[in-house]
Amino acid sequence: MKKGSDLTLRIQYSLGKGELEIDLSHPLAGPFRRAIKTGKPTGRLNFLLVQDGVDESPVVAGVFAHTPGDRLLFFLGSSIEIETDHPWAHFDGARLDHMTLDPLTKVGKYSSHVAVQGLPAHESRGSRHTANPPSGYMVPWFSLLVPHIQGFPKMPKTLSIQFQSPRPDLARFGKQLIGEPRMALVPLPRSANRPSYVQFDVWAGRGSAWQAAQVKVIAWAYKPEIVADAPKGQQNIIVNRMVIRFSSTAGVVVLISRPAGELLGPRILRPTLSQ
Repeated sequence: MKKGSDLTLRIQYSLGKGELEIDLSHPLAGPFRRAIKTGKPTGRLNFLLVQDGVDESPVVAGVFAHTPGDRLLFFLGSSIEIETDHPWAHFDGARLDHMTLDPLTKVGKYSSHVAVQGLPAHESRGSRHTANPPSGYMVPWFSLLVPHIQGFPKMPKTLSIQFQSPRPDLARFGKQLIGEPRMALVPLPRSANRPSYVQFDVWAGRGSAWQAAQVKVIAWAYKPEIVADAPKGQQNIIVNRMVIRFSSTAGVVVLISRPAGELLGPRILRPTLSQ
């Protein structure tokens, strides 16, 4: 086979329904897009699936990746526009490509950035953020807030991704691309008896004792620029937890909840928590 030959990746999921054929422009192709362009391995993948009731097909909220360089990435399962202020105004209206969390720096901080599509590589990365986790906690990576999950694609039984291979060794490259993707299925909590939204709080685990570290729900509902009509005082919510383990020294914990209040728009937020 030669470079540029057509190749199709197929991912099977027993709880999915039907077949879905996509190209590299689809959000679900995000984890493979960079690898296909560079010819480098994707890393370990884990699809985050959310199910609203046992009779409903799960949707793909996004895909987490752990790269050979020990970076954690998140690819959103649906299109989303990024609202930014100066100096990242060139990101306005752009579609999110991925979120990245780098390994611990020499000064003891974790750095993350946002990458968008439709811009040259040197302009598509920005909005860098650093985190210094409170003692005993995992790394507060980001929160995803959406009004509902209807905008996310349903996980098919067979997902097919068509593209042209950047390498001539198609069989080997195909195996490196797809690896052994895993599926993490989490139920959607019940909603409050008033307007509510869906919140994903994503904490990153680092180091040999990461699974013993703490996590918590971030109180975004009480920021009026993000959520309107939140209840007065503390609210009781159901929180479902999903642990995604990539290795003994790297993983992710996702807390999914449905706080009461009217979300003013889909947001991806990165908390700043003090020691």
